[in-house]
Amino acid sequence: MHQNRLFRWFLAGVGFLCPCVLTKSVAALLGGAACGEDLDISKLIRKYKNEDTDAVIAVWRAASDLAHPFLSKAFQEMAEQQIRHLYLPQSETWVVEHDGAVVGFIGLLDCLIGGLFVHPDYHGKGLGRALVDKAVALKGPLDVEVFVENKIGRRFYKSYGFIGTKEVTDPHSGFELLQLSYELE
Repeated sequence: MHQNRLFRWFLAGVGFLCPCVLTKSVAALLGGAACGEDLDISKLIRKYKNEDTDAVIAVWRAASDLAHPFLSKAFQEMAEQQIRHLYLPQSETWVVEHDGAVVGFIGLLDCLIGGLFVHPDYHGKGLGRALVDKAVALKGPLDVEVFVENKIGRRFYKSYGFIGTKEVTDPHSGFELLQLSYELE
């Protein structure tokens, strides 16, 4: 497991989406794929740009509020400032768009997922899986930390194939984190 804790700002890497096959109706929603065509979600993923910052923060806030109701408002506000001013400028971040709007993102530091967030309105559409697929294609095996109390994130990472390695206490929040690893098959 990486010792670099730079990405605790993403509050322990949250995944929100269950793996699924896109239905025709979902494909139409996400990109207007013709009836019977599968949508290639990877075409909706692009590299983060500085002008995406406000949209990324909005996605993070909505997703984090859902997955982390146990974190204090003060902690969330502090984390938001760190994300905006410290971590986004230093991470390799990829965003997923719908109709030109950022609806999800993944932040990477080497092969560590610092954060994976998808706006709750887009959960269950395969976007989280597509973002992790992108990270695996770029980096190979991956590591992540997720709050033990974050059932949404733990369920996602387990369904993707991540395996828990150990629990540690997050020194900033005091909550337990589960360290997970994904190896290529």
